[in-house]
Amino acid sequence: MRKWIGVWLVLLVACENEPPAPVQSGSQFFPVAGGLFWTYAVEQTVTTPTSVSSAQFEIRLRVTDSLLNAEGGYSYRVEQARRNQPQGPWINEGSGLIRKNSLEAVQQENGLSYVKLGFPLFEGRSWNGNALNAKEAEEYRVVSFNEPFETSTGLSFPRTLRVNQAELDDRIVFRDLRHEVYAENVGLVTREVTQLEYYTDPPRLGKEIVKQGLVEKMALIEFGRE
Repeated sequence: MRKWIGVWLVLLVACENEPPAPVQSGSQFFPVAGGLFWTYAVEQTVTTPTSVSSAQFEIRLRVTDSLLNAEGGYSYRVEQARRNQPQGPWINEGSGLIRKNSLEAVQQENGLSYVKLGFPLFEGRSWNGNALNAKEAEEYRVVSFNEPFETSTGLSFPRTLRVNQAELDDRIVFRDLRHEVYAENVGLVTREVTQLEYYTDPPRLGKEIVKQGLVEKMALIEFGRE
């Protein structure tokens, strides 16, 4: 009996001395480094009270520079370019900044900062995506985590997460559905936006006749590091 007790004591001491297993915060779903690039295929339909226009084009994002930020870390400049044909010339559309720390991943869009991911990540995790801008608070929520996913462009990823940014499925007045999918060690692979305002006058109320709005689907074509 004493021999068995001695064995268990040795095992317990060994276990206590083992370093704890590393905890994955989920930051690997938002890689940030100089030279990274992503190219996306975009399908877009814009509706106004007088017209409906559809377009297909490509967007390229490239991390081109870094600078020290107020947190003591680094922010990275991302240049965005667009081309209307697969082999056409890239046209610069401006730049923004991205950054990541132990709490969040932040990206600038049209001059505003959005908290794209809040760490640690897990299914059901939520945060205010507009915490760093003056917009009304919006709950971003992880609805799937570490799931396989295939984009509409045919790329497959074994571990992804989906973030729902808006879930207002009102087909009477205004519909707002937005989500993004991120792949491990890749970043954003899919974004879908449906924001539609419907006519509410008596003849057209409830008939889902769009007054104005945007439907946009963006899917990754290629990615890498230059």
